[in-house]
Amino acid sequence: MIVLVRELRACLVAAVALAVGATLLFSGVAVGEDAPPPIAPPATLVAGDKAPHFALKTLNPDECGVQMYSTKSHFGADARQPARAIIISFLSLHCKPCMKELPDLDAWFLAHQGQGVELLGIDIDQETEEVEAVRALAVEKKLKFPVMSDRFNLLARRYKVGELPYLLVVDGTGTVVWVKTGYESGTLEALDAAVGPLLVPTGEGQ
Repeated sequence: MIVLVRELRACLVAAVALAVGATLLFSGVAVGEDAPPPIAPPATLVAGDKAPHFALKTLNPDECGVQMYSTKSHFGADARQPARAIIISFLSLHCKPCMKELPDLDAWFLAHQGQGVELLGIDIDQETEEVEAVRALAVEKKLKFPVMSDRFNLLARRYKVGELPYLLVVDGTGTVVWVKTGYESGTLEALDAAVGPLLVPTGEGQ
């Protein structure tokens, strides 16, 4: 009886080992080898990625002159009003560097008008009071670029937003050419270097 029990246990162990080996084999992992570490997805979009399209209502239509902004009109093969470069800034009311950066970006944008560049602000705050505060700020500061709300963070997820501020430059084909996360001195100079080659030279018009 004891011998029979031992034989049954041995058969059971062999069956389990066989099943595990088959699972590893069909999953692409060789038995006896260490599985390769998983490749983590990039934390943000990177240069060369295609920028997802979106359309959002603006929070400051009177100031920026646009009620609804659609990227399909400004980059990609079907763009009706193609831009040379689109700068997208993801921001939050609770991100002090974001709030500090807004007027600087607006001044930069005004200095480059007529050169084929567009600037967009995307607020990722979720509470109604926060969104209204960003709206009030955009109106108070008379920001001339469209500021929009991504209240449910659907766009933030598509753009892989992590650390704020989060700046991207997209060219007229819809390709990401530059990404900057976080705030540090020299951001505008770096933006100049990234966007400059895409812009229409001053005085030539679009």
